Amino acid sequence: MSIITGCGNQEGGAAAPSGGDKALPVRSLPIEKYLVDTSQEKQLLQASKVLIAQCMKRFGFDYTGPDFAATGTQHSSAANRERRYGVADLQTAKSNGYHLPAPAGTSKGPAAPAQEMSEAEDRVFIGDADPASGVHKGDKVNGTPIPAGGCSGEARRELGTDTEHALANEINTKSYVKSLADPDVKRLFDSWASCMKKKGYRYASPPDAADSASGEKADRKEIALAVADVECKKDVDLLDAWHDVESRIQEKMIAEHEEALVAEKKHMSASLGAAAKVLENSR
Repeated sequence: MSIITGCGNQEGGAAAPSGGDKALPVRSLPIEKYLVDTSQEKQLLQASKVLIAQCMKRFGFDYTGPDFAATGTQHSSAANRERRYGVADLQTAKSNGYHLPAPAGTSKGPAAPAQEMSEAEDRVFIGDADPASGVHKGDKVNGTPIPAGGCSGEARRELGTDTEHALANEINTKSYVKSLADPDVKRLFDSWASCMKKKGYRYASPPDAADSASGEKADRKEIALAVADVECKKDVDLLDAWHDVESRIQEKMIAEHEEALVAEKKHMSASLGAAAKVLENSR
């Protein structure tokens, strides 16, 4: 089921254009300049796959891994801008309710099965990063020592992604939560709820309405609710006003942690540069 509301995660969050809402406010949030966007995340994943395959080959294993370049995404911005405040495009609501449209370029057929690994391949891939693997420092497979953290750990070290880059993501998530408790946003929710009541619905907030949706795809009831939701958001100018409130919250949080955020971004820029070199050399 693909019902999305709120700021979501960084699917990872997340880089090809999504098949999501089209007529949405496109203003970015302040924290986005510190976040890894979905295209950059795919670049890191692709480079990691190349490095893992090279490492696994040293042990005599053929690793293919997922095709991240062909994987669709549910959002195109680092902050899940398309659905941060729930469904906001009337046409999307009429077609899909609260469900996400299929990302552009994705197949409707069944997904390819994940590559199955032998026990030896698993040991080389994960190494001593997982105690359950039973791998210890100095252990070998096919006469070759397993690197710390396995081939996946080796790839992270080469790219510099073994260091946590959690601060920007934490601000991205916490600012959304803080915005829900903001008095101005609460007043907007009250106005939205009054609009919805006139249409025959009783919900305290847009997230409450979205959370009521269920099922693998939208039915007529869900579509009608989503359409009313979008209409009321537009009637009370909820999207722009909510964005402004959260922007102020983020600006304050960024000011309190700016030095650490700048350092985090610098480190990630180096990782992206390393990933670009790995991909260039693999062609």
